[in-house]
Amino acid sequence: GKKTDDYAMNWTKSDESVNWPVRLDQPAKYEILINYNSSKKSAGGQFEVRFGSQTLAGTMAENEGDSLSLGRIALAPGAFEIKVVSREIKGEELFRLRSLILRPLPDMSSSIKPK
Repeated sequence: GKKTDDYAMNWTKSDESVNWPVRLDQPAKYEILINYNSSKKSAGGQFEVRFGSQTLAGTMAENEGDSLSLGRIALAPGAFEIKVVSREIKGEELFRLRSLILRPLPDMSSSIKPK
């Protein structure tokens, strides 16, 4: 699609979701950012991003494509699904999801050296 139209749209039902199958070969830590467009009418709506059995939650604010941090997560090796789901839709739609960004965090334990 076009750069200005690259999002999941018409998210109007609570049973809708966006899913990605994932497999990690080793443990990893990430800062999780979400990028979406939403209107003032959607403010207060709620969503979750699930990483297998772990969940990060967010509340909608009016946004025009800025990436917003949801927090950090540590993931174990193996196969699981990343799933974005709605908890509460306000306004005409939840949001227009552009992307979910997993920004790798450094492993601080490997950089500590004993004296």
